[in-house]
Amino acid sequence: MESLVAESLSKQLTTKYEAYAAAPFARLLVFRVDDVSGWSGASSGR
Repeated sequence: MESLVAESLSKQLTTKYEAYAAAPFARLLVFRVDDVSGWSGASSGR
């Protein structure tokens, strides 16, 4: 499963960003974020 995700992401990067199209990735590190806490994207009111 992870290799399919990495392969898909690699293809998307090479398609979207010209700089990545010239050379294949040797490795692609993929993180799955399960939870984020302690941060708010709300305006600070300044």
